[in-house]
Amino acid sequence: TASKVPANEEDISNRDLLGELVWKLVQMSSQHSEQVALCLGEIGAVDPFSLAFPPLPFLSNTSHDPNLLPEKVNVIIQLNDHLMDADIEVVKTASSCLKDIFRTESGYNLLEKIPSNIKLLLHPYSPRKPPEKKTEQFRTLNGIIASEDLWSPKHKTFSEWVSNLSHWLASNVVQDEILSLCAPICLKIPKLAEYIFPFLVLNALQSNDQEAKKNNHNNKNIENVCMSLSLNIRKHVLVEGGDKESIQMILSTFNFLRQYMVKEDLSRQTSQKMSSWRTDLWENFNLLDIAQAALGCSAYVTSLLYVELCCEEEFGQLSLSQDMYEKSEARMSTYNQILLEIFSNINEPDSIYSINNQQNYLSVNPQYVATSQIRTYEHEGAWSKAIELYDLVIQHKKSDLHLNMGLLHSLQNLGLYNVLDYYLKGFSVQNPDQFSEISEFQFQAAWRSCQWDLDAKQSQLLESRDDIRYGFNMASYHSLRALKDGNYGTFMTALKRERLELIKEIGITSLESAKNLFPILAKLDFLSEAQSAWKLRWNSDKDTKLISPNLVEERWKTKLKLMKNNKFELIEPILALRGVILKTCGKTQLLSSHLRTLASFARKSGRLRVATSAIFQIQHEASTNNFDWKLEEAKVAWDQGEYSRAINIAKSLIKYLNNNNIQTEEDARDGLLYGEVLLSTGKWLAQTQSESHHTIHENYLKKSIQLLSKHKGNMQKGYITLGRYLHDIHKGLLDKSKEWEASNTLKQHKEKELEQFEQILENSGKKTPNLELQRHVFILKRQCEIDKEEHLRLENDRNRVLEEAVANYINSLIVGGEKKNEVAVSFNLCSLWFHNPNNKKVNQLLLSSLPRLPSTTFVPLVYQIASRMSDDHQTDGGKIFQDVINATIEHTALAHPYHCLYQLFALSNGDRLGTPVAPSTLTVNAAANKKSNVNITTAANPFSVAQDKIRSAQNMLRTLQKRSKEMKEIIAQVETLIDAYIEMAYLDVSQYKKEKKPVIPLRGRLRKIGRLRHVPVPTLELQAVPPTDGNVPATVEIFVEGFCETFTLAGGINLPKIIECKGSNGKKYRQLVK
Repeated sequence: TASKVPANEEDISNRDLLGELVWKLVQMSSQHSEQVALCLGEIGAVDPFSLAFPPLPFLSNTSHDPNLLPEKVNVIIQLNDHLMDADIEVVKTASSCLKDIFRTESGYNLLEKIPSNIKLLLHPYSPRKPPEKKTEQFRTLNGIIASEDLWSPKHKTFSEWVSNLSHWLASNVVQDEILSLCAPICLKIPKLAEYIFPFLVLNALQSNDQEAKKNNHNNKNIENVCMSLSLNIRKHVLVEGGDKESIQMILSTFNFLRQYMVKEDLSRQTSQKMSSWRTDLWENFNLLDIAQAALGCSAYVTSLLYVELCCEEEFGQLSLSQDMYEKSEARMSTYNQILLEIFSNINEPDSIYSINNQQNYLSVNPQYVATSQIRTYEHEGAWSKAIELYDLVIQHKKSDLHLNMGLLHSLQNLGLYNVLDYYLKGFSVQNPDQFSEISEFQFQAAWRSCQWDLDAKQSQLLESRDDIRYGFNMASYHSLRALKDGNYGTFMTALKRERLELIKEIGITSLESAKNLFPILAKLDFLSEAQSAWKLRWNSDKDTKLISPNLVEERWKTKLKLMKNNKFELIEPILALRGVILKTCGKTQLLSSHLRTLASFARKSGRLRVATSAIFQIQHEASTNNFDWKLEEAKVAWDQGEYSRAINIAKSLIKYLNNNNIQTEEDARDGLLYGEVLLSTGKWLAQTQSESHHTIHENYLKKSIQLLSKHKGNMQKGYITLGRYLHDIHKGLLDKSKEWEASNTLKQHKEKELEQFEQILENSGKKTPNLELQRHVFILKRQCEIDKEEHLRLENDRNRVLEEAVANYINSLIVGGEKKNEVAVSFNLCSLWFHNPNNKKVNQLLLSSLPRLPSTTFVPLVYQIASRMSDDHQTDGGKIFQDVINATIEHTALAHPYHCLYQLFALSNGDRLGTPVAPSTLTVNAAANKKSNVNITTAANPFSVAQDKIRSAQNMLRTLQKRSKEMKEIIAQVETLIDAYIEMAYLDVSQYKKEKKPVIPLRGRLRKIGRLRHVPVPTLELQAVPPTDGNVPATVEIFVEGFCETFTLAGGINLPKIIECKGSNGKKYRQLVK
C-alpha cells in the first residue's frame, strides 16, 4: 500500500525499486487488468524521477543478430509458457507448433540457443536425431496485396485484426521455417502475433529480394511488394482517426526495420550491394504522414524522428530556415504544426520558441500565427494570456470545437470553475450538436461543485447518445453521486468500468516516454481514493467499522509526499476530489486543513489563482477555530506581489497569537504557528527593509527560533533564514559605497594633515606656542579618534555578524532536515570561512562543531577544501586555519574515503607532471618506491603543485593510514590503481596514430591489477551515504575486478586511451585515460 512506500525523496534505492514495480505492473496490465489497475491506483502518480526512463523491453525488440536468433528463442519461450494456458485449445496449438518447429533443421539448431532450464522443459518436443535437409521452396509475394478486409482494422478488435493478419503473412508469404510454422498459434495468441509481425514483414521483404538476385531477375517484383505493402498500410492503418493500437504496431515495425537497416550497414562489407527493399519501401511513404500518425499515439519522440528524416530528405539538412518559409508557406506550416505539437509534449522547454522565431509573420496565415502563439502561452503556463487570445480568435470561429475546448482548458487551469460552468450552459444552447463533444468539462464542473442534480435536459443530452465514450469525469460524477446516495452497486460499477478503460489506454499509448504514463497513474489514484471514501461515509458490512477521518488524513499526507514532484495539473484533480469527499461525507472538520494544503501546493506550483480560491473557500465554507490558514493567505499575497498586504496579514496574526497564553496542547499548535509567522514576517521585512536590522533580528527571527525550538518546529528552516539574513548584512557591511569611500578619503586626509601639523609644533620647540595651531591640532586629533572608534565599531559589528551567521549555518546542519538545504548551507558556510581565514572565532566554531556535523557536509566541497591545504603557516589564516582544514579533510575522508582520496593523491602526486613513468619518491608507499632505479625529474612545470601542498597531502595520507587497518588497506589499493592509471596515461602509443581504430594489448601495471575489494569502479557515481558504524565507510558494492586485455585510442593530438574496467557485478565500464 502507499502508506508502506518510503516517502523519503533522497532514498535512491527505494525510488528505483518503486519505478521497477510500476513498469512491471504495466507489463502485466494485459493479463491482469483489474488487479493491476488496483495496484497502480494504490501507488499513484509517484516521483517522476523514479519513472524517468522506461526499461529496455519498452524501447526496443530488436537484437544485434541479423538472423533474429534471440527473437526466435523468445518465440519458443513464449510457446513454452502457453503450454500451461487455461485454454486447452491454446495448449494444443502451442504443442503442435513446437513439435513442427523442432522437426526442421533451423528449429533443431535453435535448441542450442535456448536457456538450459527452458530446454529441459522442451525435452519431450525435441527430436533424437537431427532432421534431414529439405529443399527450400519459394513463395511468391503477389498475394501480399490480399483483400482490403484483411488489412483494415475497422469493425473488428485489434486482437482479431493482428491475429488474422499475422496468420495470413506467416501462412502465405514468409520463407523462414520457424516463423511460418507459427501461423496457427497467431490465431490463438494475439500478443504473440503482435510480437512476430515485424519479423514477418522483414522476412517477406528479404526473401523476395534474395530470390530476385538468385534468379538474376529485375527488382520489379520487390518493387511491387513494397508498393503494395505501403499502399495497404497508408490506405487502411495510417489514416486520420485510425485505430491507435494498429498504428502503434506499424510504428514499432517501422522502427524495427530502421534499426535492422542500421545494424546491417555496420556489418555489411563495402563491396556488398545494399538490399533493394531498403530504398523501395520508404519511397512509397510520406514521412510526414507517419509523423502525424505517431502524434495520434502520443509517440512524440518517434514523430520527431520522422520529421527529421523528412526534413533531411526534402531539404538536405536538419534545420528550417527563413528562406524555406518564403518558398513554400503551406509546406512549412505543416512542419510547424507537427513540431509545435511535439515540443509542447516533451521536455524541450526552449525548442518551441525556435519555431515561432522562424516564421514570416508578414506572409503566414494570421489564424496559424495566433494558434502557435496560444500554444506558446500554454507551454509557459500563461493561461490568462491564452484566454485573451482565445477570445479574439473565437470571435471569427465561434463554432470551432478545438478552440472552444482550448478555452475551457485554460479556464480550468486558472481555477475559474464558475465561469466555466456558465460558459458550458451557454454553449449547450448555441451549439447543441457539439455540446456532447465537451461533455467531460460539464461533468467535471458538476462533481467539483458538488452539483449532483445536473440539469435533466443536459444530462439526458449527454448520456443518451451512443457515440459518447463513458469518459473519466462522467464516471467520476456517477461514482461520487452514488457515494452521496449510498448506492454501492452503481458506485463500484462506475469505478470498475473506468479502471478497465484506463488499463486499456495504457495498451494503446506509446510508452517511449514515461510522461505519457503519469496522467493514467494520476487517474487511477483518483479512482482509488474515491473507492476508499466509501468506508468514510457508509458501512456496507455490519462487521466492518467506518474508517477514522484522521487515518484517512494521514494516508492522504503520505501519498502527497510521493506525488509532490509531479506537475500540478496531474495532482490538482486528486486534491479537488479530497475536498469533495470531505463535503459529501460530512467531515467538514478536516476541510480547513485540506484546503490549506491545496493552497500551499498550488502556491508552490505557481498557480496563485487556485491558491486564492482555496483560501476563499476556507473563509466561507470551512468551520474552523484555527488561524493557521491566515499564514498561507499572507504567503499567497506575497507571491502575488502584494507585499504590504502580506506583511499586514502576518502582523495581525502575530498580534492575535501574542495575546494568547500558549500552555495547553491546543496552544502548542498556536505556538508553532507563532514561530512560523515570525520567521516569514522577519524574512519579508528584511527584503522590503521595512524595519531596522535590530528589530528584525531580535523581535522576529531570533524569537521565531526560540519558539520553533520549544514546540519542535522546523529548526533547520529557522537557522537557515537567520543565517542568510546575517550573511546578507555581512555582505552589506563589506560593500564600499561612494559615501564610505569619500569618508575614508577624508579620514586619510585628516590623519595626514594631523601628522604635518604635529611635526610643525614639534619643530617650533619652546618658542611662543601658536594657540590657533594647537587648537586646530586638538580638533583634528579628536576627529581622528572618533573616526578610529567608528571604524573599530564597524569592524566589531562585521565580526559579530560574521560569527553569528557561521553559528546559525552550523546549527542548521546539526539539526538536519532537507538534503538540498544542507548542500546550499555547506556552500555558504565555506564561502564565509574561506573569505575570513584569519578570524579565529570562525575557525574555533568550525573546529569545535566538526564532530557534531554530518559527515556528508563537506563532501561536495572536498576539491575546494583540499586545494587550501598547506604546511606553510605563513599563508592566510596561519596555523589555526590549516588545523581546521586538516581536521575537516580527516573527518570527511574517514567516513567517505572514495570521495576524498583521489583529491589527496592528486595533490601528493602534484610534482609528477611531465616526468617519466615512475612512482614518485614522495608517495605514501615510500619504501616500495625506493626500489625503483628510475630518476625522477622535478623540473619546473606551470601545472605542478606547490611543494607545501604536496607535503601537506602526503602527511594527511599517512595520518589516515594510522587511523585503522581497513583505512590503510583502502589507501594502499587506491594508490596501486592510481599509479597504474598514471603509467597508462604516459604510455607512448604514437606508433598507432595512423591506424584506424587499432586494438592494442594492455601493458604495464594496469594489466596486472586483479581484484581490489576496497576500491569501487572510479567512473561509477557513488552516493555519499553516512556510515552507520562510527567512521567505518560503507561496504563497496561494485569494486574493481581487473581490466580487459586490450584497449583502443580515442584519436586527437594526444591520443587518449579507452580502456575497459571489469566490475564485480560482471559488467564492463569504459574509461578514458590521458
